[in-house]
Amino acid sequence: MKRRNTTPKFIARKTVLFTVIGCVVLGLASLLVGLQMHRDSLLEASMRVNRMTAARAAVVAQKAADTVGLAGDVMGVYRNLTPEQRSRTGTEEYRQHFRALESAGSPGGTSAVLTYKLRNYAQDVSALYLCALDREGNALVCLADTDEENPMYPGDWFEIPAEWTEQIAKEKKGDWSGGSTLVFYLDVQGEDRMCIAVFPVADESNEDEDDPSRNIAFVISELSVNSVLEEGNQYVLKVSIVMLILTVLIAFAMGVRMKRTVADPVNTIANAARNYVQDRKNGVARSDHFSALGIRTGDELEHLTDTMTEMERDLIEHEEHITRITAEKERMGAELDLARQIQEGALPNAVPDRPEFSLSATMTPARQVGGDFYDYFMIDGDHLGLVIADVSGKGIPAALFMMVSKALIRNQLLSGCDPAAALERANLQLSEGNASFTFVTVWLAVVELSTGKGLACNAGHENPALRRAGEGFNLLQYKHDTVMGVMKNAKYRTHEFELCHGDCLFVYTDGVPEANNAAKEMFGEKRLLETLNENPGAEPEELIRKVREAVDCFAGGAPQFDDITMLCFEYKRGL
Repeated sequence: MKRRNTTPKFIARKTVLFTVIGCVVLGLASLLVGLQMHRDSLLEASMRVNRMTAARAAVVAQKAADTVGLAGDVMGVYRNLTPEQRSRTGTEEYRQHFRALESAGSPGGTSAVLTYKLRNYAQDVSALYLCALDREGNALVCLADTDEENPMYPGDWFEIPAEWTEQIAKEKKGDWSGGSTLVFYLDVQGEDRMCIAVFPVADESNEDEDDPSRNIAFVISELSVNSVLEEGNQYVLKVSIVMLILTVLIAFAMGVRMKRTVADPVNTIANAARNYVQDRKNGVARSDHFSALGIRTGDELEHLTDTMTEMERDLIEHEEHITRITAEKERMGAELDLARQIQEGALPNAVPDRPEFSLSATMTPARQVGGDFYDYFMIDGDHLGLVIADVSGKGIPAALFMMVSKALIRNQLLSGCDPAAALERANLQLSEGNASFTFVTVWLAVVELSTGKGLACNAGHENPALRRAGEGFNLLQYKHDTVMGVMKNAKYRTHEFELCHGDCLFVYTDGVPEANNAAKEMFGEKRLLETLNENPGAEPEELIRKVREAVDCFAGGAPQFDDITMLCFEYKRGL
């Protein structure tokens, strides 16, 4: 998949945009909370102002005029009216009943005085008037009204609105019979929201505070909340606009600052990383992609740049190290290939062309070179030497010890020594200077071809398998001598044997019976004999092939743990 060679162009833009949006949203949320708090404070203030206005007006009504006499005169006329006459409230005909109260010096004349005095307190509210309570008719009868445009006159009355009563009960403010102030809010349908304060005016001559009739009148103050809120909202709107502009400017400045200190350095580091990858692909050797950036922000980005610089240098050093190791491995591989060729060349590759026997051998090292070896050669015209051995360890050290062991044993046999003497002399030479205590197991035999008689020695090696003509293979088990290369003065015994026509010897190293499968099970001598006896009369080459196939099938995919070496000799006297 082809990589897109693109540069992230929008991180700086996103940084500024998100910063501005975040600040604006935070600012708007703060303004909404502040507006609600301001609204609540205005409502609280309006309620406080309305209560104070009603209270002050009540004091004036109680101290500055004969409110008790006024209430008595008005309510006396009011109670003498028939319901039909009362129904004409607000008309000139109705008001004629109360004209006599307006004469100078009468108690009713105090209505004009009260109206005049109360107007001094009506400037802060929407309406301010004084009423007496008709408890039986659930009505308020006007005593004085400060409204100059559309005033109520003494005696005018109105039924207490049901919504007043409901709101008073809802807010649990008391009732009209108490001596406390009633303050409540009321939403007037299609008009306004009003804050209404009702303050009682008591008859001080009546000392019974629990007597509801002691409250002879009530000062009612009405304040339009909307007008108050409108003024407050205009102020808040102006402040909000200024704060919003300041928020946008500050957010933009913060975004630009973040772009310079965060987004731009991140883009610079990203570009350096892309250039590094491209240069490595093109084989350009540079180590200053990050160190040349010069980012000195004093924060995590500077630390990231320093870390990337160290990483780049470490990667270059690591690549150089890998290159050296690879070259060294290639050199060692070439040397091992050469050693393998030398080792294979040291093994016999041509079987002597003699009618008395047929022979086959193979060696498969676990690594490129191994410690196993086999050998066969004519000692003279009538004697054949057979050798198979297994050096301890693997690899080059075992291969070197194997080459020396093979040469020493062959030289001793060619010099006329019997098998025991050949092993003793070779062991003496191998043991000298053997500081690594490397050893080798050896099975050695010399066969007289004319008679089939032979001599064999076993220096700690695996038991050979012998097949008599027409029979199956069996292991030849006898006491083995010590391995070679460990004890200088070790002695070895010779075992005599005689082969008849058709007899066959199969010798091998421990890599055959000790081959492992994935379950860590070993092939074993039992499976070896079973494989050989599947077709015991087969030629030596075929027998070796069958055993190798059986070992590979048993091991499955498990790696070869040890060298595998086999030699098969069949005697054919008289052919």
